[in-house]
Amino acid sequence: MDSPNLEKCLLTHTDGDFFWKIQNGRGDMPSFRNELSEEEI
Repeated sequence: MDSPNLEKCLLTHTDGDFFWKIQNGRGDMPSFRNELSEEEI
């Protein structure tokens, strides 16, 4: 499996997009809702 191109993602996604994905998980990435506070995310 290829790693995502994070530099490319920075150009096409908002901070809110990243916040939601970290908090809720997406695809193979788990949710961090119970591990990180909103401030940490």
